[in-house]
Amino acid sequence: MQVQPMVTEYFAKQDYEGAVALCRQNIQAQPQVIVNYWYLGVALLLQGKQTEAEHCWNAVFSQGTPPQVQQWRQQLYQLLGAIANQRESVKDWESALVLRDRIEAIAPHDINNHLARLQLYLHLGLIDSTLTERLITTAELLLSSNYSNLNQPLLIAVLRQLAEGQVFHVKSLQLLEAAVTQNLLNHPDWNQNIRLQQTYGNYYRNKALKHCDYGEFPEAILSFWKAQDLVPEISITYPLAMAFFAQGKLSEAAELLSQISDKQPEYASARYILSAIYTPQSQEVLRTIYQRVIEKSWANCKYPQAANAAQKMVELEPGSSHAQYNLGMSLYYEGLFTSNVEKVYQAELALKKALEFKPNNEILHKKLSTIPYTLQFAQKGYNVSADCFTGVMPIWEQNFRKYANMPNLRVVEVGCFEGMASCWLLDNILTHETARITCIDNFEGVVESKKNDPTVQKSVEERFDGNIEKSGAKHKVDKRVGFSQEVLRSLPLNFYHIVYIDGSHFAIDVLQDAVLSWGLIKEGGMIIFDDYHFEFPDRPHCNTGRGIDAFMTVFQEKLKVIYRDDRQIFLEKLSH
Repeated sequence: MQVQPMVTEYFAKQDYEGAVALCRQNIQAQPQVIVNYWYLGVALLLQGKQTEAEHCWNAVFSQGTPPQVQQWRQQLYQLLGAIANQRESVKDWESALVLRDRIEAIAPHDINNHLARLQLYLHLGLIDSTLTERLITTAELLLSSNYSNLNQPLLIAVLRQLAEGQVFHVKSLQLLEAAVTQNLLNHPDWNQNIRLQQTYGNYYRNKALKHCDYGEFPEAILSFWKAQDLVPEISITYPLAMAFFAQGKLSEAAELLSQISDKQPEYASARYILSAIYTPQSQEVLRTIYQRVIEKSWANCKYPQAANAAQKMVELEPGSSHAQYNLGMSLYYEGLFTSNVEKVYQAELALKKALEFKPNNEILHKKLSTIPYTLQFAQKGYNVSADCFTGVMPIWEQNFRKYANMPNLRVVEVGCFEGMASCWLLDNILTHETARITCIDNFEGVVESKKNDPTVQKSVEERFDGNIEKSGAKHKVDKRVGFSQEVLRSLPLNFYHIVYIDGSHFAIDVLQDAVLSWGLIKEGGMIIFDDYHFEFPDRPHCNTGRGIDAFMTVFQEKLKVIYRDDRQIFLEKLSH
């Protein structure tokens, strides 16, 4: 292919307007020289005129025979690659990426171009879903064929950049695994870079430890093996042995623990586990492992993983109320958060079994009393992200029974979150066709615990709307989006039978909500407070209970306490 030195000088200076003018002159002087059109298209492309560039090239392609077109495409491909390399050499990442995009259109399976694109994304800081897709595509390409022309230093440079980035991209491991599978890392740039190998080894180790946290021991073992291939250290060998141990693969665990004891006799934990591995003491070790998995899984809302570990603990200790309780609660929340009726039934069986061993356990009795309502929620398919209501459902059933199916019943709910309480009321109390509920919330998250996240706000309101839709009683709901102190002032006085206050937990806000709600409630109506026990450790004067106590003190002659515990208080309004 003919080289146009003067045009490339314009490219080097990023004077693309001058390059376009020169190319047009060359075409006018020598219209039969095909390469002039390739340079013109490249100049237009770098000007941001992609449509004009495509038109320029396609006009030439349309005039050629298939063999000619194939030859011309190869010429254009080589030119784009040469100019992309030149732009990369002077760190003009944006222009290089434009050229690499066009190369991919011509040669979508060019592995080196894919790697170069990945490198450009990292140089430009484009750590987003597109990078994820690029990593997956490049890994799949590496696995699909043996590339004799692979640029190994470029592959290793990309892996290094991924490892050294501010945020490690999990799909980097997929690219690494593809390279290992195809034996593409046998190169001095990799073999001599111990730090890079340790970085990836540690990522595999951390990945394996996370699997261990959630009781995913087969997955943990695979990740530990990959880590050990990169970094054969005891910090990896020991948890790998424990993963084997937790899986019941005692001989594999014993072999690894023996290796550790031989190499580091002072490693007391390895010696202890090794000595206990074939004795009754091993049960205590396993119990500790499973309990840790359950606690870690609960803390991260990984209830299926918690249930798996709890089931293993039950198999280890079939007569333990604690083990059955762990299993029951894991299944309970899995059923609640995934609308899985079968899991709720399984939870009931486990909790009843736990009760057989401890028949006077109040916690078990309370949780079992919520099963019918949790089943109702699961059957309706309600979508919630937190359980902030099931514990009080039996109390509500007891105190609201007199209002069930009451004509023209009117309820106000201050702070409805995802609609768990709203839906329970619609399903069980507001069943008469004339009953109505006013739901007030700004859907801005829990202000007192963290800064608002617009994404969370949107998802909370979407869940609320979706749950109200599933209730089949959307026409009974008056949703008011706003601050309670403003919305409550707009509602009619002496009109409502029930007001439920579960909005802002700051004492001053709770007190205002209560005072404003008082005038809305009819005589004989009820006002309910939630989260009396909620505290702000750094600002005790803001504790929720302070606001509730202040209201009850001032209005004590006009109200009657119907029910109270450490969380909820039910009051009856005796007079205005």
